Amino acid sequence: FIKGLKYIPPCQSRFLRQSIDNIVNEQYKTLRSIVQGCLEDHRVQLIKPSAIHAPATEISKFLNDLLAPIFLRVSRQTTFINGSDLVRALEKYVANGYLKPTTLFITFDVENLYTMIPRQGVLEVLLQFLERNLRNNKIGTLRIDDIMRMARLVLDTNIFAYENKYYRQIRGGAMGSAFIQTLANIYMLDWKQQLMHDQQADQEIYGRFVQNV
Repeated sequence: FIKGLKYIPPCQSRFLRQSIDNIVNEQYKTLRSIVQGCLEDHRVQLIKPSAIHAPATEISKFLNDLLAPIFLRVSRQTTFINGSDLVRALEKYVANGYLKPTTLFITFDVENLYTMIPRQGVLEVLLQFLERNLRNNKIGTLRIDDIMRMARLVLDTNIFAYENKYYRQIRGGAMGSAFIQTLANIYMLDWKQQLMHDQQADQEIYGRFVQNV
């Protein structure tokens, strides 16, 4: 941690061992479309699919811009934006007299969230989310059916090259895909409903930051 912020080393230092400035633009673009993983110091060293230059990249960005604000509005009460947000929730918890000697603080991490979400399950959850939270089942001129078709397209077209072979991801979504993050958040929002209900009924704190609960 540096001044309270988690330090994440630049991805290029992991697979290039040299500065991007030393690589011409066209070479860098080629590397980005083939190298599909970036190791993380604080996690088990696994390579995860990325989404750089994927066929549906622009659609993914469009869906993220479209749906992320709706998700943030719906989930704001149970989402920690940063450390200060958590501190404010704890201060309120203490001020209300809920903190006791027997109070337990529990945290858990959903491993490989983006790459493990079930395809059919997440699409069903997305459909329910849209039906509950869209007025007249539309966003502007876009109908729910239009949004669902684009979501399926993003999930079905994550194709990448690795060691001179082509692969298509058939489970979950790609790390780095803008829409997959929002889609995973919507899936987690549905998954945690019972847990949220139980915690709130007991006047306890429940909150989530990315994949950490």
